[in-house]
Amino acid sequence: MNIGSIIIGAILVEAITGIVTKSGVFLRFREFIFSISDKLFIFRFLSDMIQCPYCFSVWAGWFISVVLNIKIDFDYNLLPADSVFLLFMSYFFSGLVLHRLANILHSVIDFIVYSFVKPSEEARLRDEYNKEEGVSVGGFRA
Repeated sequence: MNIGSIIIGAILVEAITGIVTKSGVFLRFREFIFSISDKLFIFRFLSDMIQCPYCFSVWAGWFISVVLNIKIDFDYNLLPADSVFLLFMSYFFSGLVLHRLANILHSVIDFIVYSFVKPSEEARLRDEYNKEEGVSVGGFRA
């Protein structure tokens, strides 16, 4: 596990999370999932994940850790069954690390962006965003 892969993985987790849960690119997809979320458990699960960027980034972290082969190195000189378990756990923990680093990256980006915006301007931008996304008062979909 090298630092370059970890940095790229965290950036990817942050980017994927933002694009899927907030961008206009996936708006139709999100609306479709919301509209059929009562049909099957998997659609309800996807709906819950899409509505919670923090939750979604956990799954994105696990996905990216497997795709980029980012894993914590354990001692695999144990029994074969234990090795499979340790391999699974190494991806699991690596995904959580990527998730947390992506959250930190998100906070830094928000700090940079909103440190140059006046509070009244920030409220206006948030209201504009909520109108575009169809979110009413309290953050729930209208």
